[in-house]
Amino acid sequence: MAGPTFGDAARRDKPSFLRRPTPLFGGLIAANFAAWTWAWVAFHDHPALLGIALLAWVFGLRHAVDADHIAAIDNVVRKLMQGGKRPLSVGLWFSLGHSTIVILASLAIAAAAAAMQNRRIGRVPVGHSRREPGHFAQRLGQFS
Repeated sequence: MAGPTFGDAARRDKPSFLRRPTPLFGGLIAANFAAWTWAWVAFHDHPALLGIALLAWVFGLRHAVDADHIAAIDNVVRKLMQGGKRPLSVGLWFSLGHSTIVILASLAIAAAAAAMQNRRIGRVPVGHSRREPGHFAQRLGQFS
């Protein structure tokens, strides 16, 4: 039987978090590539929307390193490490949970806006009241 090779010793010397992050990073890169491919296909005729998508992506990256997010992930990582577990994907699961809430909230706002689109009951031009033009301004002037 052959003994350990030089490569085996080098792999054992690496910290545990460097041993298997490749599939995780590969998945993140593939997901970003898929998202940008979709954005290009969907918005290739609308460069302004591509710019907005880029802006949202950059703001998302900036938001990811907010102190409260780093503290929450750090807290979970420390707890898992104390329990002898490997915290390789804590940040991934945190981001998936966080983005799920953001997407659900966005869908709720869009649904509410769509439902209210045709319900503009009692719309009055700005500066006017239902009684006569300028009535609101006159009433406001009484208090000054």
